[in-house]
Amino acid sequence: MSSNRMTAGFVRLGSHIEHPVIAASCAVLSVAVLAEYVFSMAARVPGTATVRDSVLALAVLAGLVGGMFRPDRFLWPALVTGVILMLDVPMVTPIAIGVACAGFLTYLDARAGVIATVILLASSLFGFTEPDESRRMVAAVQSLTFCCVPFLAGLLLHVMRQRDHDSYLLQRQRKREARPVACTAPSATTWPT
Repeated sequence: MSSNRMTAGFVRLGSHIEHPVIAASCAVLSVAVLAEYVFSMAARVPGTATVRDSVLALAVLAGLVGGMFRPDRFLWPALVTGVILMLDVPMVTPIAIGVACAGFLTYLDARAGVIATVILLASSLFGFTEPDESRRMVAAVQSLTFCCVPFLAGLLLHVMRQRDHDSYLLQRQRKREARPVACTAPSATTWPT
């Protein structure tokens, strides 16, 4: 009996998820950022035990959990706080969160994806302290490539979704036009009034 209630709860919970791939990715990234932050604190990595970084990690976690249900609203806080956390703490997961959020936001809206990619690119350019100009240029090109891959993937998925939606609307319109039109001429059995 209790397993039926649990299953019903998961079905109800799943009925509010519009984008299951984004939801699953957010769930995996939530677990990853939580695990990495806890392990960093246990290993006493400098900067992980501050209140500021703990609040940032919780904000990233909250953004990802909210992104499971409302990605268009909650992935922005996850992206921005993930970028700030990436600049403060030597962790890998915030980079993956930034890349995933940029790709998902591009999939949801192309303009939002451009803004997210610029934020991600700008944050990755803060770390360039190489005195050698050629190394700085190579790092900038690598960073540009790294940040544009999720943007291009999200943009391609966005275009494919738009094409499918347009195809569906065109098919509906053709079906409506193909239906027989009801006869509006008076029949022989009706009396003129």
